[in-house]
Amino acid sequence: MADFLPFLNVLKDSALSHVAMAGYLAIAAAWALRIWLVAHPKHQARRIISLYKDDASKIAALRELLGTAPPLGLKRDELIRWAEIQMRGRTRALLLIAYVITLITGIPTLRVTMAVNNPGTTTKVLTQIGVTSRIIAGRFDCLSGAGPLSILANYPIYFHVTQPETIISADPPLDVPPGTTARFTISLNPNATGSCGGWRAMVAAVAIFSDGTKLKTPEQSIDASDVSRASKVVLGKDDMLAALQHRDDKTRYHALEGMSSLNLDNLTIHTILKSKIADQSPKVAELAYSKIAQYRFTDLTPELENQWNLLNSKLTLQDEALSVQLLELSRALLSLDDFNFSDRIVKLIVNKNFQYSILLLDPLSDKKNRTVLVKTMDLLEEYRDWAKWTRVESSSQDKTREELGSRYSYLLSLAATQGDEQSIPRIKKLLVEDKNVMREFLVQIAVKRTAPEKISKDPFVSAFVPDAKSAWAGSEVIGRQFGMQILVRTSSSNQEAQALLRAALADKDADVRTEAALEIRNGNGVAKVSLDPFIGAPIHASSGHDYELALKRKQGLSWHATRAHAFTSSKLKRRRCSEANCIPVGEKYALIALPRIPLDAANLPDDIELAPGLWFAQKLPFGLERHWREWIGTVRADQIAKAQLVLLAKCPSTTTNILDGENQVLMESIGRFYQGLQLAVPIWVDGEVVRLTGANRGGAVDVRQVSTVTSPAPIHYGHADLVGIEALRRASDLVPILNGFPKGEYLRLCRVLNAYFSGIAENDLRERLHQFCRCIEGLILADPGQTTKQFKSRTELFVGPRLHAFMGNLYLNRSAVEHMNDPVLTVVTENERRAFFLEMTLISEHIARYCLLNILLKPNLRQQYKDETILSTFWSLREADRRNLWGPPLDVDALRKDLRKRRTSA
Repeated sequence: MADFLPFLNVLKDSALSHVAMAGYLAIAAAWALRIWLVAHPKHQARRIISLYKDDASKIAALRELLGTAPPLGLKRDELIRWAEIQMRGRTRALLLIAYVITLITGIPTLRVTMAVNNPGTTTKVLTQIGVTSRIIAGRFDCLSGAGPLSILANYPIYFHVTQPETIISADPPLDVPPGTTARFTISLNPNATGSCGGWRAMVAAVAIFSDGTKLKTPEQSIDASDVSRASKVVLGKDDMLAALQHRDDKTRYHALEGMSSLNLDNLTIHTILKSKIADQSPKVAELAYSKIAQYRFTDLTPELENQWNLLNSKLTLQDEALSVQLLELSRALLSLDDFNFSDRIVKLIVNKNFQYSILLLDPLSDKKNRTVLVKTMDLLEEYRDWAKWTRVESSSQDKTREELGSRYSYLLSLAATQGDEQSIPRIKKLLVEDKNVMREFLVQIAVKRTAPEKISKDPFVSAFVPDAKSAWAGSEVIGRQFGMQILVRTSSSNQEAQALLRAALADKDADVRTEAALEIRNGNGVAKVSLDPFIGAPIHASSGHDYELALKRKQGLSWHATRAHAFTSSKLKRRRCSEANCIPVGEKYALIALPRIPLDAANLPDDIELAPGLWFAQKLPFGLERHWREWIGTVRADQIAKAQLVLLAKCPSTTTNILDGENQVLMESIGRFYQGLQLAVPIWVDGEVVRLTGANRGGAVDVRQVSTVTSPAPIHYGHADLVGIEALRRASDLVPILNGFPKGEYLRLCRVLNAYFSGIAENDLRERLHQFCRCIEGLILADPGQTTKQFKSRTELFVGPRLHAFMGNLYLNRSAVEHMNDPVLTVVTENERRAFFLEMTLISEHIARYCLLNILLKPNLRQQYKDETILSTFWSLREADRRNLWGPPLDVDALRKDLRKRRTSA
C-alpha cells in the first residue's frame, strides 16, 4: 500500500484535465502489473517473451527492461531461464514505476512527476537529474528564441532544445530507502534561442542515482507553440508561495515576477517582498527592491537601508554584481523619497569600488532634494583635487585620471540639476578659482538644466550668465560652444539671440557653428535666423561636422545629409573600418543592429562608409565592456554582437562624456537609414532590433542609451530580395530626403510614409494590405466621392492602364478590412484564398514602395507633393505631362510571375 501513495500524490496534478486523468489511470494500471511482475520474475520473463513473435523484438524488449541483451542463439526456454536469472539478480535495482507529464487543458507544462521503487536492501540516492532533447524539425541559425518556463517542481532544469543531453546535480540529493517508493518532480524548462520559426523536439526526463542507475521517461514531443502556451500558465496561490521559497534562483525570480497575476492582498505582498530583501540571489533581491518601490511600501525603508549598508560594506572593485545590486537598491530608496538616506547614495559616486556612478545621476536628479545638493557640495569640496581631470581625453595610461575626472563631472552635473538660489554663493566660491571647472559646470547647465523654454526664467541659471559670457569670449571651443547656448536661451530679446546665433554661425570653429545650427533647427532661442548666407563659406579641413552639415531649417536636413554633396563631389575614398578604428577616441555614434536579415553577405564588404558618417558593417564594429553588457543585458548584448548587419552613424565630438543634441542627431540619422533600407528593398528581420548610442571616451566605447526599434514583420520569407550594396547605398541616399521635410510642408507625403512603415511592421495580412492601400490612396488625392473610381483611373500612372480590375479588387479588400468584413475573393478553396490574398498583399506593398521611391528620389516629382494645392495641380495636368514627370509604370505582370516563381521554389 505504501508504494501506491505516490500515485495519490500525483492525482491532484492529473485531475486538471480529462486527458491527464486518462494517462494517470493507464500508468497506474501499468505500475500495478509491473510491481506484480517484479515479485514474479519467471512470469515476467514468460510474459515479455510471449508478446513478441520474432527473436529481434524479444531481444529488444529484454534489452530495454534489463539494460543488457541476451546471448545470441538461445532457444525459447533458454531465453526464459536467462531472463529469470537476470531479473533475480536485479531485484535490488531501482525501477521507474510511473511518470506523469501534467496536462492543463491538453497543453504540456513539462512538469514530469517520477515515482521510483527501490526493491533492494541498500539506500539509493538521487544525485543527478537531466533531460535529453532530439530535434526533429526546425533550423537553429537565427537569433530569435523562446525563453524558459517557470513550472514549480522539486528539480527545475534549464536546457537548450538543441543540446542532446543536459545533466545537473540534484539539489538536494534524494534518498530512496530499501523497500520504498519515492516521488519527485522535474520541470523541463526549454530554451529555443536561435530557432528560425517553427521547431519540434522529442524530450525525456532523466534521473541518475548513486549506484549509476539511470532512469529515463519515454520521450515527449514539444514544439514552439507548446512552449509559448505553457509559458502563459499561471501558478495558483499555493504553488506561487511554494515557488517563492524554492531552492532554485530562477524559480524564485519567476514566482516573484508573476506575483502580480494573483489577487493577493497588500499584507501578503508586503510580507513576501520583505522576506526577499536579503534573498541569496542578487537578481531576486533586485526585483524585490523595484517591487517595493512600485507598491510604495515606505515602511520597509529601514530594512532597505540596512541591506544597503551591508552591501556597501562588502563592495569591492572586482564584484560587479554587487555594484548592480547597490544601484538597484539605491534607485528603490530614492523612488521611495528616502531623502534622509540620499546623502549616502550620493557618496557612491566617489566610491572607486562602485562601477555604475553615471547611472545614479538620473534617479538622484529626478526630484529636488536639498540633502542631495548639500552632500554634493560637500563632496565637490572634499574631492577638489579630482577637478583637474574633468576634461581628460585619456590614453591608456590616463585611465585612473579619467575615471576620477568623470566622477567629479557627475558631481558637477548633480549640482547643476539640484542647484537653487541658496546654493549659488557656495557654488560660485567653489568654481570661480578654476576656469576649466567652471567651463565644465556650464556644459552641465546647458545639457541638464530645465527645458529651453524655461531656462530664461531660472534664477539659478541667470546667476551664471556672466560666466557664460566670459566663456563665449574665451578661446576654449567647448566653453564658447555651451556659453553661446546658455546666452541664446537666456537672451532678453529676439534681436540679442539673433546676433549671438549669427556670430556663432560665422565662428572659426566647426563645433560652435554646429551648435548654433542645432539651436536654430530645434527652435531654441530664436528660430528665424537663416543659415543660407553662411552656406558656401570655406569648409575648414579639421572640421569633423560643420554648421554647413547641420540642418538648414528651411529644408530640415541632417548634417549627415547636407555633407552628401561634398562627399560625392570630392571623390573621397570610401573608408573601411579595417583601415582604422571604426569609432576612435573622441567620436560619438548611434547604431541599429539587425539580428537576422536576408543579406547578400558573400558580395558585401565587411564594412564601408556609404556617406559621410554613415556606415554599415556585417558585425558589431567594437566590443562592449563587461559592465555595459550587464547594463544592456547579457542576452541582448550577445544578440547585438551576433547581428548580421549593423547600421552605424558617427561624428567627432568634444562632449563625449555627456548625452546631448549630437546623440539625438545621430539617433535620428540612423533611424532614417533603417527606414531607407525598408524602402529600398523588401526585407524581413528575425529577432529584436536594438538601437544604441554612446561614444568612445578614453579608448573604450560606452553605451549611453538603449532602445528597441520596430522591425518589419517576417512576411517575406521566400519573397525577399537579398540586401546588397545597391540597397544599402539607396538607403543612405534616402537619409537626407527623409530628414528633409520642413515643418508644415509635405504633410500628405509624411502621412503616406507613416502608413507604409505601419504596414511593414504588421503581421496581419489583412491590416498590412489595408495600410499599403492607404499609401496608394494618399498619393492619388482622389476627389470627394470619387475614390473608388479614381483608385483605378489615377493609378494607371503607377501600374499602367490594363489593371483596372486588379486595382478595383484591391480597393474592395481595403474597404472590407476598414469595415471589418471578410476579404472579397473569387477563388474557392482555402489554400487558393490564402495564396491569392498573400499575393495581392505583396503586390500592394511593391506598388506602395515603388511609388514612394519614385517620388522621394526624383526632386521634381517630390516637389509636386509639397502641399495639396500643388498636388491637385499635378493631377489636373495632361496625362502625357504627368507621365513625363513620373516615368515608366511598375510592371505588375512581371512582378506577379516572379512572386509565383519564388513561392513554388520556396
